Amino acid sequence: MSEAGGRRIKRSLLIDAGSVHFLDEEEIARMSSSLVLHDYLAGKAGEVSRFNVGLGEAGRYALNQQRLTNLGTLRAYAVSYLAALPGIRKDMTLLVRQLDARGEGIPLELYCFTQTTDWYEYEGIVSDIFDHMFAVLPEFGLRLYQKPAGGDLRDIPLELYCFTQTTDWYEYEGIVSDIFDHMIAVLPEFGLRLYQKPAGGDLRDAIAAAAVREAGSAVARP
Repeated sequence: MSEAGGRRIKRSLLIDAGSVHFLDEEEIARMSSSLVLHDYLAGKAGEVSRFNVGLGEAGRYALNQQRLTNLGTLRAYAVSYLAALPGIRKDMTLLVRQLDARGEGIPLELYCFTQTTDWYEYEGIVSDIFDHMFAVLPEFGLRLYQKPAGGDLRDIPLELYCFTQTTDWYEYEGIVSDIFDHMIAVLPEFGLRLYQKPAGGDLRDAIAAAAVREAGSAVARP
């Protein structure tokens, strides 16, 4: 990409699906203190509130409501964060989008271009960006997905097949990410979970639970 005067960043954060949820009022209030998120949350919260009020009595039921998700809010944060970095070009594509979940977390892709084409400087910028993004995940109640060794489970794909009104790539990616942010966050309302290979924390919890059961069984033996 040296002819264009920029070097592309196209890398994903793998988000643990079990950490995706709808934001409650306390989380929205806390995140609204962020200079990066204040305007976004104020606008989105107002938009969501107007929609839910318009539902009337039906708006009391959670499944009818529009709600903000922690993953969607992270996307908005990442866009603003990248746009504010001096080493990132503002006149070239800058996009944060959600890719297909394939059982190894939810890929959240950061797509943008650096000002420099120098490899050493480029790698430093990329590392700084992802150092920050990894560290900021807990602020959104999100975890990075990590795959343990071993384990094989089956997933059942549920395909959403439809068409957007727009053909603009930016608008399209925003619509797709909004749809799947919502669908992932709403699954617990149906007693469902998004499939992913066990994350490190899940495996540790399972091992601990098995150890407790084994200890209880040993005590119960004559």
